[in-house]
Amino acid sequence: MNFFTDMPTYDPRMRPWYVKASGEPKDLVLIIDTSGSMAEYDRMKFAKEGAERVIGTLKDDDRLAVVSFDDTVHYPTVHWTADTLKKEKEKVSIEDLEELGVYVEFKTEQYPEQMYLILKKGCGKGIRCKSKNAARYLAKAFSRGQNYKQRHPDNIIKAMAMYEIFYLGKLKENERYLVRYKKNWPNDYGFRKKKDEAAIRSLKSLNKGRKGMREALGMNLETSTEDAVKRFWVLGEFLGLGQPKKLAKVDSELKKRKKLIDNYKLQITNLRKKLEEDEEKRNKLN
Repeated sequence: MNFFTDMPTYDPRMRPWYVKASGEPKDLVLIIDTSGSMAEYDRMKFAKEGAERVIGTLKDDDRLAVVSFDDTVHYPTVHWTADTLKKEKEKVSIEDLEELGVYVEFKTEQYPEQMYLILKKGCGKGIRCKSKNAARYLAKAFSRGQNYKQRHPDNIIKAMAMYEIFYLGKLKENERYLVRYKKNWPNDYGFRKKKDEAAIRSLKSLNKGRKGMREALGMNLETSTEDAVKRFWVLGEFLGLGQPKKLAKVDSELKKRKKLIDNYKLQITNLRKKLEEDEEKRNKLN
């Protein structure tokens, strides 16, 4: 994922944290053209990709049916729940737990100072409240339009740091399910196993987003949460330096910011190189 090409079109409606927090249970019907013309110009491929994205927005208690048509209409004989579709599409294995990671307490001194001031509002020492505040920050940042994202890349990068805390809170929230699944694997222990697997699927989906964000800045899942948070936040603050104040004419401000964004690409490359060099120095000292 490239920040400058992908992030401006980032759609929070496709994110699990947004989907689960919005709307009531719904019945959805997908209508798909299966006529011969769909074989041209990869139309069927795009139709399938679109259907998969729609299915990805469903909550477990939503229901889905598919109607296809060519020269006649083919009505569905089976209705699926989103939960059934996701279970069939994505199996759970013990190996998944390794990639999800384990919850480790994130101490006050590990947060960047300004980030901590945002997250601690109304919260005690626990991670769950801070995770909810991080989710609010994410929703606000990623739901903005493309123009905002182009003018404020610093806030989008900082939102990636917030995602790390949001994910950490979800790990803590589901910790007991992961422990129980690992303890009982590979035995069948009834409805509790289904509950544990549902928690793992949800975390897998969230972790996929975390992985993509990290890879956009040259990191991976082996990078510690503390390092990832600091890199995202420092880069966000760096991008926020020198932003012009609000001008009387919006068009003039947009033109200035566009020039800044063009320069950010080179600056980001230089900063990433510096961060990598610093990490190499730390590794040598260790």
